Amino acid sequence: MDEEEVIKILCAWLEAQGWETGVSRNGPDIVATRHVGKRAEIWIVEAKGAPKLRQQRGNYFLNVLGQILQRMDSCEKKYSVAFPDVKPYTDLWDRIPRCAKHRTCITALFVSKKMVREVF
Repeated sequence: MDEEEVIKILCAWLEAQGWETGVSRNGPDIVATRHVGKRAEIWIVEAKGAPKLRQQRGNYFLNVLGQILQRMDSCEKKYSVAFPDVKPYTDLWDRIPRCAKHRTCITALFVSKKMVREVF
């Protein structure tokens, strides 16, 4: 699954949950907004697909973490990284210390053709 497919599936999943999505080439991969009363919620997502070479998965993973950290400009927004739902990516996510996940509040979205699951 390449990055474009991950983004396409994620946008459909978000829209089914009441989010409006926008995709950018120069900014975050996905900016989703949803209005709850007078307040707007914003969800920023950086996505990566499966690389052509298996050895590049670690680089893709670290790259997307760096991208999302650089996008964290507000404590009011939600931030996530997204990957195809494959064991190498879930294993890399599991290796991040719980304390780091808790302090940054970044979640991972693991995407397959049938579902999206969010993991803290």
